[in-house]
Amino acid sequence: MSEGIFKNFYNSRRWRRCAKAYAQSKLHICERCGGYKTGTKDDGTRQRWIVHHKKPMDATTIQDDNLAYGWDNLMFLCIECHNAIHHEMDTYSKHQALTSGAKLLRGRRREVSFDENGDVIVIQDIDSIDENTPP
Repeated sequence: MSEGIFKNFYNSRRWRRCAKAYAQSKLHICERCGGYKTGTKDDGTRQRWIVHHKKPMDATTIQDDNLAYGWDNLMFLCIECHNAIHHEMDTYSKHQALTSGAKLLRGRRREVSFDENGDVIVIQDIDSIDENTPP
């Protein structure tokens, strides 16, 4: 029964519009690794992207519009980062009782320097990992 709920949700026009708008708001840049959405990967295969729920959807949370559609609970991820988060959630939840992949997300900070004309001269991405984040 619950599989039908998820299928209906993720195939709904409302979810597709929400996910598309969220991805556009993030400029199609993965929020975990910073990768930019291109049509294909280096090996020629098609890159895949997903709008991920930080608090996982279940039969109860999917009924809560704030969790299901709220942008505070969403992340734009490449499929590799999405799979890595779910792998980490599965691995660590068995040992540390994690209930959400949100703690497993790597924080990113970007420092930008400009020249006297206001043109960008240096962009440096700095990864910051919370001390409570599993390796």
